[in-house]
Amino acid sequence: MSKNNYRYVAYDAANGDYEEFETLKEAEDWLKEGDGEGISDEACCGQNYIAEIQYRSVVTKTDEKANYHVHTDKCPEDCDKEEWPYSDDFDWIGHHSYEKIDWSKELNE
Repeated sequence: MSKNNYRYVAYDAANGDYEEFETLKEAEDWLKEGDGEGISDEACCGQNYIAEIQYRSVVTKTDEKANYHVHTDKCPEDCDKEEWPYSDDFDWIGHHSYEKIDWSKELNE
């Protein structure tokens, strides 16, 4: 069934921590783990939660920095090879969108 198909995110307000899980039971068990004395007000007031992941990111790269020349001291002075036309902060450019996850199909694969 599972190939890291995380379906749920559980947030533990007492520790300010979260984890991803494939099943609701795993998420519930994780939240209950270590319950006892010293539970924070946040946890007691219902600020723990389990949420279902409903969308995944989809990235389509349209160009990569690796496709361009990087000038060095070894380049001749009249080197006219094309350099990366975008900021050096980016290794690639592209489009980002979200797609709704159909869990009935995901779990049957």
